[in-house]
Amino acid sequence: MEVTLAADILMTGYGRPRDRGVKVLNAYLGDERRDEIEAALQLQGLNTASLVMAHSALAGVIRKHGRILAARHGFAYPLTLEEAVLRYVAQELQEMAWVRAPMFAKE
Repeated sequence: MEVTLAADILMTGYGRPRDRGVKVLNAYLGDERRDEIEAALQLQGLNTASLVMAHSALAGVIRKHGRILAARHGFAYPLTLEEAVLRYVAQELQEMAWVRAPMFAKE
């Protein structure tokens, strides 16, 4: 579901909404965005570490493109909301003794 949501956000935001099923996403996503999503999903096994990194990487893709798309469509990027969510997720990961994922790095 997360991959579909990320793909839909990117396709709609870049003005290429799909009119068919998920099997034809490549033509609508474009090579660069498809590569970013595929890279995010490079699991190193089905374990907690790999899943946290995949979720973090997907969120990082949306974080990167969200600002671009907000500017493109003329609305303010919800930076305050993003920061609050990242603080919450970082806190939860710290309680699990998890090392900070790359998406939490300052830009």
